[in-house]
Amino acid sequence: MKYEGSPKHKSGGSGSICPPTINQGLAQRLLEGGIKHSKSGKRVVYNIHEGQAYAAREHRRGFYHGYPIKGIELPAKVLRKLKKRRKITTAEYNKLRKES
Repeated sequence: MKYEGSPKHKSGGSGSICPPTINQGLAQRLLEGGIKHSKSGKRVVYNIHEGQAYAAREHRRGFYHGYPIKGIELPAKVLRKLKKRRKITTAEYNKLRKES
């Protein structure tokens, strides 16, 4: 898996904008440490960083681009795995479940 940023998710792009603190190295670590999930036949990796949920979608074989999402967009199975792996606390789990 390799992270490859998309101009769509940078300042001036049309997608949800990643904060400038998410650099290439951090994005790659979030991708590698994330939870893999298939959604509508697409490969997606989810992770949390500083309370913010992120998704990274495979846009070509082995290459992913990431973007911030709302907690409510995390699949329930992924959210439970994040809690089980202690990437989030029970309070964060409950907040993300309700976040819209």
